[in-house]
Amino acid sequence: IATRMQLTDLATASDAMSKADLMLCDAGLPQLEQLLPKLRTKAPHVPIILINNADADAEMTTSQGMRLGAADVVSKSYSDELVLVFKRELEHVCQGQRMSELHRTLMETEQRCQLLLQSAQAAIAYVHEGMHIYANSGYLELFGFEDADDLMGLPLMDLVDNAGVDIMKSELKQFRQQGETRSFECQDHST
Repeated sequence: IATRMQLTDLATASDAMSKADLMLCDAGLPQLEQLLPKLRTKAPHVPIILINNADADAEMTTSQGMRLGAADVVSKSYSDELVLVFKRELEHVCQGQRMSELHRTLMETEQRCQLLLQSAQAAIAYVHEGMHIYANSGYLELFGFEDADDLMGLPLMDLVDNAGVDIMKSELKQFRQQGETRSFECQDHST
């Protein structure tokens, strides 16, 4: 694991936290109980691992450290455990960064899809469990609606004449089972 370690005192640690991936902190530092929650608030994405340097009687317990906002508490004498905890928390940081990147990419993709749907000449609607969720201007024009709000929540079958309802249900059922593109003709219920 390539590291770029930076030593800082607890009072100025909040500035360093914005650039850190992980923080190792001496569990015996004075005012730790007041400062650690502030650090967690300032940088909730940065895990803090407390290291017990004191004798066994004065060591902070894991539950005490976690109540203060630490990810874990490890004794200095258990270096193997410290490495495992460090790797675990670093993996959590990497997963968080990947999740943030995926979220950003998803938001960009949704914006591009929204622009594509809005600018498409074809009539496009999104129907979920039979109800209209989204419709572009071409779809609104096809069915004679002026405003998308008039269509939202309206069942798809309300737009089809009675003779076409059974045909549409059958075609949609086949589409759901086979996943192939289907086409059929029906008439607008308002005609």
